[in-house]
Amino acid sequence: MNKQAELPVLLIPVYRGGSFFREAVNSIKPCLPWFRSCVISINGKDATEDRRCASSLAPLCQLTVLETGRDINAMEHIYYIANQLTFGLGFSKSTQLFIFCHDDLLAFQSFQSLDMAHWHGHGMRTISLGDYITFKDGESPNTGTGKSSFPGVSQSHRISRSSFFVMQNSGADPFTNISGMRMSLDVLVTTLQFYRWTGSRSGMRIEYALATNKRVQTIINHCPPLVKIRSHPNSEGSIRNYSEFIASELRYAIWLWLNCASFTDFKALLKGRFNIKNVIRLTVMTLKHRYYEQLGKLRSMAIKLGLRPKG
Repeated sequence: MNKQAELPVLLIPVYRGGSFFREAVNSIKPCLPWFRSCVISINGKDATEDRRCASSLAPLCQLTVLETGRDINAMEHIYYIANQLTFGLGFSKSTQLFIFCHDDLLAFQSFQSLDMAHWHGHGMRTISLGDYITFKDGESPNTGTGKSSFPGVSQSHRISRSSFFVMQNSGADPFTNISGMRMSLDVLVTTLQFYRWTGSRSGMRIEYALATNKRVQTIINHCPPLVKIRSHPNSEGSIRNYSEFIASELRYAIWLWLNCASFTDFKALLKGRFNIKNVIRLTVMTLKHRYYEQLGKLRSMAIKLGLRPKG
């Protein structure tokens, strides 16, 4: 297989990109040699400016621009993208994807320092992390001196799945943003299938689910950071209410349970976010929510049938 075919596809989901997206596109341009092609998916009804911005990459790389043509939530958008990659564009299951959020920046200095042997030839059972640094809007940190979010890791480093669990148990929290993650299309699709089966409408920290997918055996941590993530407010996504958040957290816990090799691994992954007591609390609250939800449906049905008066 030639080296160009082993390079990942740069995948950028966009929703109301605006000035953040313009800055992101400018950061992409010097990094294009590290990708075989670029796929940009624009989500929203009024996407004229984002389309114009995306098209500026066309003379520089093999570019595909997808458009939902409507406003959909983040999870529906990633479903749409996976479907387009699989059926619309005919990508194979082994195609490597490098996901990059439209409101972040690619760090050119870090790509220059990549270990190319690690960058080329990722397998379907491998996931990589474009390690990151967070900064406030308007600041430009020196990405060349960035430190890994894994303890004791200061360069591109291969980690077994079991070692990842140990590191997570130590309090490290490397997965706080999907931006900069790299995996095969197969891993992305199988993770999304679980969300669809469980009826999830929110993100459920998809970055954790990707890393704990049973199809993944090796994790690669790239440092210095490949992605600079802005720390701007109101970026929690479109969870409609607290009960939906609880339900999504429970689904996330179930996913981890199904994919961890042991209860020890399960506890190790949970430790970075919430402990077992909180999982039990979330379970109880979710069951209560579902109880009242079903009770409300029964009451509505009774009113329609004239078995219960309104009010």
